[in-house]
Amino acid sequence: MLDINGHIKIIDFGLSENTSNPKAGYAMCGSPEYLSPEAIRRERCGYAADLYGLGAVLYELLVGFPPHYSKNRAKMHHAIVNRNAHLPTRLTPECKALLAGLLNRDPKLRLGSYEGIIEIKRHPWFKGVSWENMYNKKVVPPFVPNCDHAYTVNEDFEIDSSEETDDVDTSCQTETTLDTYPEKKPNEYEEDTDFRMWRNYAFRAPSPEEMY
Repeated sequence: MLDINGHIKIIDFGLSENTSNPKAGYAMCGSPEYLSPEAIRRERCGYAADLYGLGAVLYELLVGFPPHYSKNRAKMHHAIVNRNAHLPTRLTPECKALLAGLLNRDPKLRLGSYEGIIEIKRHPWFKGVSWENMYNKKVVPPFVPNCDHAYTVNEDFEIDSSEETDDVDTSCQTETTLDTYPEKKPNEYEEDTDFRMWRNYAFRAPSPEEMY
């Protein structure tokens, strides 16, 4: 997710588990494209499974589709467990090394499994990145949503007026909850402000024929 100023926001921890519990970590849940090999094998998952998920999302952002993607879920899961991800030649050596490390099928050898996030942050692909500036939102985002208003939503998915919204005129906020917005017919989305705001943001993912 992006906030009103274009900075990333991490949301939705509804399926998170505390892996200090010895009975936790065996649930096979999540989007099929981003499941780690150990999750598909129904083995106990820990921090390393999140590292694989990070690699899968980063792969999709750089390549256009998740690693091993197939409309056939069984075929895709077989590839995740048994094959290394294909790394297109157009990616830089540093990028390939980062993806290969995060997508390593062995969770014990996965990048970040030994020293944690510091292993990833100091990877050569991130050379020049100021993590402190990133954390403090001092880096200028490459894309800023064209929003004229914003809502702060609480854990019950309701507009929360108790929290401040930075740099936004909150006078237009209402008591409307997220699940009560009116339904639109397909042709009405073309004139919808939120729809048009994102029109030029998405890119066309290359086809497998173009990649391979």
